Amino acid sequence: MRSVLTRRSCSGGAVRLLISIFTLVMLVAAASVAHASPGDDCGYVYADDFSGDKFEIDSFSHSYLADHLCFECLGGWLMFATDSTGNRGLGFYPGSSYGSLRPVAAYRFPLDGPAGGMAGTLEFDVLPYVAAAGIGGFGWAEVYIYYDDVRVVTAHISQSGHYSFEVAPPPTTAKVGLAITGEMFRLDNLSVCLDVSTPTRATSWGRIKSLYR
Repeated sequence: MRSVLTRRSCSGGAVRLLISIFTLVMLVAAASVAHASPGDDCGYVYADDFSGDKFEIDSFSHSYLADHLCFECLGGWLMFATDSTGNRGLGFYPGSSYGSLRPVAAYRFPLDGPAGGMAGTLEFDVLPYVAAAGIGGFGWAEVYIYYDDVRVVTAHISQSGHYSFEVAPPPTTAKVGLAITGEMFRLDNLSVCLDVSTPTRATSWGRIKSLYR
């Protein structure tokens, strides 16, 4: 009798194990569906890899844009720069005069239409600058995110990498503003994904989402 009870107990355990495995598989499958590609969730998408002239057309404002290493520039300036791998980005360079302004690039998203009630991400790479002799080091960058004229994020960046910021402007917001300044670095692969969504808690608006590399 003891032997029979033992076999029944093992059989019940096997059934419970199979049920657990089946439940886990279903949860993983559901998660895969829920976390579709970010591009699938974007009602508004903006992207620029700085290989063309979109920056000059789409940016809200920017510092002087030079077509060469401008050592004679007194104020902070910008220049499209390509590294040894052929990767082109927007370089931020300081002016040659004492106390000169830092170069800045600013955007307002969406380029057309209001931003109110849309949530999503602003992402970009910050990379080492390109000097006359080739690729250089990395200086620093500072990021500001606005909902209209209200600044909600100030982030100082001291190392190269990929950065992503979550945004969820209130329904009354007309535009999400992005301003990047600093010196001796390149901006690349700017992308914006916004879609109509229930705003997250105010404490998470503009929260930095990820950093790697």
